[in-house]
Amino acid sequence: MTFKIRNFLMRIILLIFIIISTCLSSSYADDRTPLFIKRADIDFSTGFRNDDLDWNKAGNIEGNNPTVLSELKWSDLEIWQVGLDTTFEVSRKDYDLLSFFMGFKFDYGQIFNGKNTDSDYLGDNRTNQFSRITSNSDDGDVLDISLFFGPNLIFNNPRYSIVPLIGYSYHEQNLTLTDAYIETPPIGSYPGLDSRYETEWKGPWVGVFFESLIGETLKVSSQIEYHWADYSAVADWNLREEFQHPRSFDHQADGSGVLLNLNIDYLLSKNWQIGLQGTYQDWETDAGTERVYLTDGTVLSTRLNEVNWDSLSIGLKLIYSF
Repeated sequence: MTFKIRNFLMRIILLIFIIISTCLSSSYADDRTPLFIKRADIDFSTGFRNDDLDWNKAGNIEGNNPTVLSELKWSDLEIWQVGLDTTFEVSRKDYDLLSFFMGFKFDYGQIFNGKNTDSDYLGDNRTNQFSRITSNSDDGDVLDISLFFGPNLIFNNPRYSIVPLIGYSYHEQNLTLTDAYIETPPIGSYPGLDSRYETEWKGPWVGVFFESLIGETLKVSSQIEYHWADYSAVADWNLREEFQHPRSFDHQADGSGVLLNLNIDYLLSKNWQIGLQGTYQDWETDAGTERVYLTDGTVLSTRLNEVNWDSLSIGLKLIYSF
């Protein structure tokens, strides 16, 4: 994890700590502080995740010569993931029918299997392919961080919640390429490949959270989010001697994403729950820019046509409520 990410994470944790400390202290203080925590959930989760990510670029900054010069696809990235989620329902002491939800989500995953395909073309629209290289992508990691806040629109029914949300999220994928095999032209194995492509997606989002208690022991919840994202990526192509290292080229683009989440929880006791969760994410960018850094100091720019990322995860979780 880079220093920038660690610094960002520390600021988020500090912010959450300040909020929690203020609200908790108000629960035991006098009327000087009007807020108190009605409910708090701490979720510990683990599970399996599968990601796909691809990008392609044109031959020049205008987007032609050819329209797709190079295309890289990471497919079936298998990831073991762990997570920590905290959600707090905060209300006023003098009017506890009106409450607000706020929280923090953190997920980290280790990639243990995956493939990459690197294709190059001379003709427009992916024609006249002159190079195709497959490689392994069985290392690297992923990170997802999100903050959110919103009011509960159901005022006087503890069995239901509808919460419009606003938030800010940060996502990264640190991807690798090793064990190259050149299919076109038919050369075969090519030793020494150890390249990296590291992405960042960050920006605000809006969404809605729904929760319903069914009977006395079953709780179902879902969340829908729409994200605006600033996309950036840095690559180190270790076998390209004409490129600088460790920054061979970078990508910049504006993007967007949709996240869908579903949870089914079983109440074991007043304080403990177990559950299943599933999350689907679909992200894409508009056209952006690739900058290539050569060893002689030259910087070349071309059009980044698009970046696409989709993710599906399923897992188990243990929830402590107080």
